[in-house]
Amino acid sequence: MDLTPDVRNRSYDRSRFSLGRTQLDSFLSPETTQNQSIQGSQFHFLEENDVLISVSRAIFEEFKSWSAEKQDYRATTELYHQTAENSVRIIRRLLQGQRKIDPRLRNVLDQLTREKNAFFLILKLLDSECLVEMQKDVEPVSYLTKLFVENEQFRRLATLLHWSEEIAFENPIGFSQLSGEYNEFDNVDNIYSQTKLHGDFVHFDSRFGEQKLAEEDEKFVKRLNSVIFSLLRCGRLKEAKSLVDRVGLPAIGTLLILREFLSKPELTPIDPMDDEYGLAESRMFFKKTARDLVQMPDDKILSTDQCLWSALSGYLEPLISFSSNTSDRLWSYLTCAVDSILDETLIKSHDIKNSEILDFKKDDDEIPKDIESIFSEIKNYDPSPYFGVYLYLSTNRLSEAIEFMRDSIRSDEEPQPHKIRFFAHLVVLLKRGSYEHDVEIANEIILHYVNVLIDLKLYSLVPFYLSLIPSELGEQKMIDFFYEIRNEEQRQEILQQASEVEFDTRDLCIGVYEKAKKLNTISSDQTETRQSFHNLLSCWKWLSFEEENIFRALIEANTFLRKLMYYDHVAEAFEFLGILPEDLVPQVEATYQREFGDAEKPTVIADSLKEYTSYVMYFEAIENYNEWLRHARSPAPEFPAKIPDDTWARMDIRRRAEYDLLVQQARDAIQKHLFLKDSLKNSAVESFENILLNSNDWLISRVPQEQDSERYSELDEIHERYLFILMKTLISLHYESEDHEKVLEVAQRLADPQHDLYNHFSLLNLKKLLELISKSGAALIEAR
Repeated sequence: MDLTPDVRNRSYDRSRFSLGRTQLDSFLSPETTQNQSIQGSQFHFLEENDVLISVSRAIFEEFKSWSAEKQDYRATTELYHQTAENSVRIIRRLLQGQRKIDPRLRNVLDQLTREKNAFFLILKLLDSECLVEMQKDVEPVSYLTKLFVENEQFRRLATLLHWSEEIAFENPIGFSQLSGEYNEFDNVDNIYSQTKLHGDFVHFDSRFGEQKLAEEDEKFVKRLNSVIFSLLRCGRLKEAKSLVDRVGLPAIGTLLILREFLSKPELTPIDPMDDEYGLAESRMFFKKTARDLVQMPDDKILSTDQCLWSALSGYLEPLISFSSNTSDRLWSYLTCAVDSILDETLIKSHDIKNSEILDFKKDDDEIPKDIESIFSEIKNYDPSPYFGVYLYLSTNRLSEAIEFMRDSIRSDEEPQPHKIRFFAHLVVLLKRGSYEHDVEIANEIILHYVNVLIDLKLYSLVPFYLSLIPSELGEQKMIDFFYEIRNEEQRQEILQQASEVEFDTRDLCIGVYEKAKKLNTISSDQTETRQSFHNLLSCWKWLSFEEENIFRALIEANTFLRKLMYYDHVAEAFEFLGILPEDLVPQVEATYQREFGDAEKPTVIADSLKEYTSYVMYFEAIENYNEWLRHARSPAPEFPAKIPDDTWARMDIRRRAEYDLLVQQARDAIQKHLFLKDSLKNSAVESFENILLNSNDWLISRVPQEQDSERYSELDEIHERYLFILMKTLISLHYESEDHEKVLEVAQRLADPQHDLYNHFSLLNLKKLLELISKSGAALIEAR
């Protein structure tokens, strides 16, 4: 049984997670699942920044889709891994054939590749723990199995090693870059053909002697060794052995068995009577020989031989010196650590006391044999936060990983969207797996990601991630987010998204308006009020989205209008009233009837309905007056100029008829103008009188002063002020119409105890009204 499961051909089939077609899928050709090709040509005509944003948004949306699925820890990781893998393929396809490559796109590709590797590492670690679970009740028959099951450090190192080999095979660079040339060595019957042409006798090991190989043969051998080493780097021992057999290199074939000790338990049997038991000590001698060969003078050994035999013998120093990238360095440390730990176990279990072996193994004392030490070395070469994440994942220190990711985000001069997205989804995984972690730090990472989503205008994704934050903080951040959204269509969309992730949208809408009231002040300052007015007007609309908030919407509309009227911002009050639903009062009535039937309305609701109706009545009256005034002051139609008698006498019948027609049309227009003037006046007068006759109910608080003193005092103030304006305007209307008797009728109504109008005005305002009325009295006297 292979203790490191071969997942090189495993595909995590996301088709079993049905979410329908996502935006990221649209970037993949229909043949993607068969040939891994990606349709990137659709982006080649876009600006580089547009391509980056388009692909990034698709990736962000896909991750959200999978996160929203109610899958377990492993299934979610598989989905994340598949998405990252698809994303890498997409960007690689976009970069193909590009003369000038956007460094930002290259950077995103590197981040996504490392992210994909992280999710793959999680899956490998889960696989290894599953193997341990399977073996826990089974008596081990192999030292490798026993070591893997009982030694957690070794198990995680071995898992990291095989993970490193798998990702090298998927993305061959450095040591693994020639792994794809395995099938190119089909015809290698005579690898020293050029040397033999010179009549020299050669065999494979001739290059270690004094004999000089032909230049072509030396290049070929070097290439062959490089391919074998690349296969070894990728963990493809089967392919390496097949190639060795084809070219007839038994010495290397024998040495490759050394590598199989790390994956084949049957080579390390516990039973001393087993035929393979003695291989352990033989392996030590082979490794010593290989290491001795590595130390030959440079003119006697090819660098490819040094790499190959260093790997087979667990010789760290040469491997590190030849490593040109961090992944190869990590593999070098891992392969030597795993190999050395197994050696120590076999030396102890087999009681090996051969001095040559023991002396040779002393060189391994300097090899880091724990994950922490290895990644500490790696950090010296590459401080990338992704390797820090690999460390914490592989050591199962997830709570520390959260803190590390938070600090990494804070240290960036500018936010890195894809890194933050990756960290946020690791937090999602930790929550999905119910791992212990610092909730406050996790929340901070999620909030960093939310800011990225907002910057990318991916507003519909925000509610889901804020739903991952504890209720009170999550709700406050949702309110802060809602407050900044001005587009009504976007508001409706994100409100729906919030509802789907179980936010109380009624409370959210109220919270937005409450925030608006705290941040915006209506005062006597015109400039300050104008900006506050627009913010409050915009945020009031949130209240109208939820039917349950209809009573609150009415009350807040009254408060807004009352403040505006109190500080004489009449134009703003009129503008606000214009955006309110025309059927606001019927909506309130219908909702109350539906919820409470015929029960008497509470004083607050009944009083709010009357207050709102009062504002509507006032502005209808003022608008009716303004419409009459505009018409009254507009030029009236005129008759055509009178034709002198002598001219009329000389006009023929046709011209006289045309003139008569013009006179008739003018007469009709004048009559129409006068009729409309009277009609507009009557409408205006009716509106004014409707308020004056009901002045005891107009902008009067029925809620006791002690319950809401501010509202009570404000209504008391604006009641007199605007009732005075109405009365003054009505008098002016009659005066400008030269209907002075109507002005006197207004005076009679003002003094009539039955209507009690005079009690609504201060002495100063009464004096002003009487002065206006006296002008009409004087006009009547003068007319006599």
